[in-house]
Amino acid sequence: MGTVFACVAAMGAISAAIGTVYSIGWLILAGGIAFIAGALGTPSGASRQ
Repeated sequence: MGTVFACVAAMGAISAAIGTVYSIGWLILAGGIAFIAGALGTPSGASRQ
């Protein structure tokens, strides 16, 4: 019974860690895309006008 609980707790901790890394990765990816879009959008927007 104790080993089952320990296994479930370990899996929960691993999934929580993966979820944290995953969400941080998405934040970095979204920030990078927004930065690139802003860097590309500013000169092209200025030249279009």
